[in-house]
Amino acid sequence: MLDQASGRKSPQILVVDLSVVSSRTTRHSLETLGYTVVVCRTLKEAMDLLDLARVDLVFTDLHLGGESGLDLIRAMAGKGLTVPSIVLFTTTEPGMKEDALAAGASDLLPKSSPLDLFRTAIVRVLEGRSGRVPRVLVVDDDPLVLKVLKMVLKEQGFDVLTAESALSAWKTIHLQRVDVVVSDYSMREHNGLELLKNMRNQKIKVPFILLTAVPVQEVLVEARSLGVISVLSKSQDVQPLIDTVRQVLENLGIIRAVTPVHERSAVT
Repeated sequence: MLDQASGRKSPQILVVDLSVVSSRTTRHSLETLGYTVVVCRTLKEAMDLLDLARVDLVFTDLHLGGESGLDLIRAMAGKGLTVPSIVLFTTTEPGMKEDALAAGASDLLPKSSPLDLFRTAIVRVLEGRSGRVPRVLVVDDDPLVLKVLKMVLKEQGFDVLTAESALSAWKTIHLQRVDVVVSDYSMREHNGLELLKNMRNQKIKVPFILLTAVPVQEVLVEARSLGVISVLSKSQDVQPLIDTVRQVLENLGIIRAVTPVHERSAVT
């Protein structure tokens, strides 16, 4: 479908709902607003479609039979898909909003919402692209390093989660949406690349930045083979880390490119 005023394709929305009746109602509402709509019944159908087609926004029912709409959002994040999502619900449940936002949902709406509410939510989410604060997971077994990096990255406007081990990080990645992982290489029990191997074995494609006190050639080679975005030296200068995280998020379309503060004075 084309926007007649601009000639551009209208945003394509994927509706994921097990119910034929309610999915038909949601589809009708969205098509009335001028959007192109595709409907899937299950998490697997949705993931298969997301691998093949352009989707600008996902509308998912909170409950998908034995699965959950939040499982879909986590699966999307695990595959590196940055498509924003809106969760639809029939009745309010305890902790529902907190769980949905933690999983990475951009918004929640009652299924019975009027058209104006649908329109407002869609515009807000699509204009902000992801409609959410970027989330970075920092992994290091040194509590002081975790504290410093969390403070530095939060100052950049990111939501920062921390983990003191690869095992703890692994649990966090399965429970919450994560946009970028920043991990130390040398840690007790399991090192940073072992964490990354587990992620890749499970088809989790979240971008990974590795920190190391002493870059070793063997580590660099293995890191490249596993698809590490960048290997950075642990030092007092945190600007390279900040710049790399921002670049990753810009490439994913989660944040827009901005002129660095230290360069703005030179811009005329």
